[in-house]
Amino acid sequence: MKRVFFFSFCLLLLACSQNETIITKPDFGRSQVSYQTDANLDRIKSSIENKYELQRNQSGYWWLSYLDWSDVHLVANSDNSLLTYTIPIRKFDDQKLDYLIIKSRETGERAYLFSLKPDVEWATKNYSGDLSDFTGSVEVNSLDGELLISSTYTKGELISNQNNSVSRLVCEPWILIEWTEACVGDNCSVTEITVQEFDICPPDNSPGGGGDEVEELGDPLGGGVPKTSSDPLDKDRIPIDGSLDLCLEGFSESYCADMEKQRRLDALKDALAEDPYLLLDIDCDELKVKWLGLADHKPNSKVLERVEKLNKEGYDIEMQYLEDADGAVVNMDYFPVHIDKLPNNPATGDSFTGKEFFEYIRTNFADICFSNNSNFGAYNDVEMTKWEGSDYLGTVMRFDIKLREPYFGIQIGQQDGSVLCTDQQNQTWVFSTIYTKQDYSHPVSGNREFGLITNPDGTYTFYTSGVDRIAEWTDDMIGDIMEYSAFDGGEELWSSLQENLVSWINDPENEGKSEIIDSIIKRIDSTDLESFLNGEKSISELKCKN
Repeated sequence: MKRVFFFSFCLLLLACSQNETIITKPDFGRSQVSYQTDANLDRIKSSIENKYELQRNQSGYWWLSYLDWSDVHLVANSDNSLLTYTIPIRKFDDQKLDYLIIKSRETGERAYLFSLKPDVEWATKNYSGDLSDFTGSVEVNSLDGELLISSTYTKGELISNQNNSVSRLVCEPWILIEWTEACVGDNCSVTEITVQEFDICPPDNSPGGGGDEVEELGDPLGGGVPKTSSDPLDKDRIPIDGSLDLCLEGFSESYCADMEKQRRLDALKDALAEDPYLLLDIDCDELKVKWLGLADHKPNSKVLERVEKLNKEGYDIEMQYLEDADGAVVNMDYFPVHIDKLPNNPATGDSFTGKEFFEYIRTNFADICFSNNSNFGAYNDVEMTKWEGSDYLGTVMRFDIKLREPYFGIQIGQQDGSVLCTDQQNQTWVFSTIYTKQDYSHPVSGNREFGLITNPDGTYTFYTSGVDRIAEWTDDMIGDIMEYSAFDGGEELWSSLQENLVSWINDPENEGKSEIIDSIIKRIDSTDLESFLNGEKSISELKCKN
């Protein structure tokens, strides 16, 4: 389902008085507000205040005392399935703009703190609200003040980025606010609000420790009398007067119909956990020929022995296998470049052979295939030496995956992702995603192959092909913040590889000839998804096409 966000700052003003600069509130553009009154927000406010009353004076919860509930900005996507509340935090002793962001769906809310701190000199000169040349910092924090993302910009360019979204969110405390209709005697119009604080943790065998996963918290929209549980994560339930029933006040008529759609979506998530290829718009034979082998690929004993050795040296490597990823949707892609004539070898001046070309590209991968070396490199100097040798199986390398510009049109940063070379053949190699001590979790889990095909007509095809899934629930959450998934960041990366490789081959000095072939990207059949959510198809009808 396509998510539509409208979040903009129309005005950013600073008033200067001698040595003090006070940042005044921005105008959120109230023509975008969808509701004049909103019962859902009243519930959220009451729930947060009741839940955190005892923490109000604790340093990590300073923001509770400064929330301005009288000036809340609310926008909804096209079908009201996602509501985004922006609540100003009025603490003017800090030279920054702070907000509590709450993203509300039928299943509940996720919340985080967002801060914008402009450079004083930049802000003094900038009265238009145009942040394309923003100078300053942007921060995203959890509700207890734990830093998740911190980025610094100069004239709109990202200068530094600290992204703890994976390493520190895996067991990060978050608040989840849910609601359900319940029955008290014969009265079934009572709405119960659920407020829950829990730790988001991966399974016990994942990097970062154990804990309960979000999926284990139960269905908040299951209907009927809520179940009791001895689970330590069970919630305190706050009964709300039935006159505030969600289906009668503050929501569009489509909300109640969407409750059934949500239940179907929950069932679909369970089915996708069993068969991640369920929603792909793809021929079954094409799926088997092009991607299933890569999807099933695992490192051999030689690779695992090197992993064990490196872990004794402090790498802390953990494999991120495709089947263990939390993301429901699989990404499968193929990015090819057709080569009519191989370029000349700079060392000899003669045309490359296929094998020579493959090795030259591999050992000069960053310089040739990316616009700068920041997109690809070795984990450290030891790994670079191994990568440049003839036996590079088991080498640890890293890619930088871009994260999309947030609300202000600013790129919030990029996330390093470590990979392990798990296969080495004559003219192919495979990178598999891993967790490492230095880069933490890779944003996706899976395998990616790079190779050179010798075609029957004497031409060549250089390609990269991948099968992966979003690694963790927290990456889905950060995707909400950035409006940009790791899949989209990867697509930009591999498209850049195609463009730069063709540019290098076709350079007159190299005397080669090549062209980009259309890429193939298989993710989801949106028609099938809508048909299922609307009740027109059953899960058994969702499968690859024969």
